[in-house]
Amino acid sequence: MTGWDWFDPDTAAKENDAGTHWQTCFASDAGQQVLRDLEAQFVRTSLGPDAGQAALWMREGQRGLVLQIMRLASRETGE
Repeated sequence: MTGWDWFDPDTAAKENDAGTHWQTCFASDAGQQVLRDLEAQFVRTSLGPDAGQAALWMREGQRGLVLQIMRLASRETGE
């Protein structure tokens, strides 16, 4: 690097490293158990008929986050 080159982000290194943290975290037996627990609690359950709008929106946000984590983990582990 010369001059101001150090100031530019190293996108090649970031692209090569993209997603490896998901694989590291969820490829283990413990990581797979965490995914199963999250899925059981937030994806495969529903709120009762008396749930308010705030609770429904909160649950949908939780569900969306869990599905995103599962998608990234399965894409990186090749499942």
